[in-house]
Amino acid sequence: MAHEEFGRFRQEIRSWIDSHSGEYDAFVEEMNGKSPPSAILR
Repeated sequence: MAHEEFGRFRQEIRSWIDSHSGEYDAFVEEMNGKSPPSAILR
């Protein structure tokens, strides 16, 4: 059951990414520019 729910969740995420590619690309670009949390704490 949990496996099926996860599969549906993944499909929903993929559908969102497909329909919001500009927003997703901006999010990925922003996340790639962030420092890891451990570096921030130093």
